[in-house]
Amino acid sequence: MKPTASYDHDLIERLKDPEYAAEFLNACLLEDHLPTLLLGLRTVAQANGGLSRVSRASGLNRVHLYRMLNKQGNPQITSLQHLLGGFGLHLAITPVKRRPKRMMRHSHRIAA
Repeated sequence: MKPTASYDHDLIERLKDPEYAAEFLNACLLEDHLPTLLLGLRTVAQANGGLSRVSRASGLNRVHLYRMLNKQGNPQITSLQHLLGGFGLHLAITPVKRRPKRMMRHSHRIAA
């Protein structure tokens, strides 16, 4: 029987693709919980060769990256822009997809 790859290994391999990494990080953002986003960024950094390599690619200091991405991190937007640039990604603003408004049910009375 052929052994299966672990979930973590498979995720890291998929996160090497910038399009998959973008979808992954967008899903993290939807959680509206900063520690989830930071964990997602650390995971994408791991897929991109680790923080040392990402530090060189992004132009950010490695120690700064460790501080920025720890559980108590609170990165500034410019730091996020540089970090994402190191992944081959960028920040973007998109409209919220709105659900269609509920159809109002009208009762029509027929006059007798």
